[in-house]
Amino acid sequence: MTKLFQPSVFQTPEGKNFADPHSNRRDYYWVTVFLPEHMVPRHFTDEEIMDYVLKQIQQNRCSVNGRAMYGLGKRCISLPIKRDEEEAPLPDFSEPGPAHPDLLLAVDLAAYWHEMILTKKIILDKDLIFVAKRGKAARMEDMLDVGLHVMERNQVVLA
Repeated sequence: MTKLFQPSVFQTPEGKNFADPHSNRRDYYWVTVFLPEHMVPRHFTDEEIMDYVLKQIQQNRCSVNGRAMYGLGKRCISLPIKRDEEEAPLPDFSEPGPAHPDLLLAVDLAAYWHEMILTKKIILDKDLIFVAKRGKAARMEDMLDVGLHVMERNQVVLA
């Protein structure tokens, strides 16, 4: 059976990973920012790392891949973007002209995660980003749905 999800580089402060689409799914592609060698967890906070990622995507200094590159010893953060069509080619962000719509989606997604880190709702899984040479194995029931988890933490009680 094909796996549909894998652990994300984002997790709760308690250490429970959110679910990302599995790297082998053809209905997603990944926008990846590779981290410089000097950017190590003991010298940079989660906020600083995610700020770097957001700025790199905003400046179109990212790569587009058919799979997530984190957890493979690559020192990076990859964000999933849903393809319009499963067989659609990977977008080319290098073309001159107005920003590619999917690049704008990647900026929005990076900004969302950046905000979640700033508000201390999530942290980075530094092992998956900086250490792991293989993807992390987890059952779906051991991962969180970001929409449900964040919505639960942000519920407003109406009187």
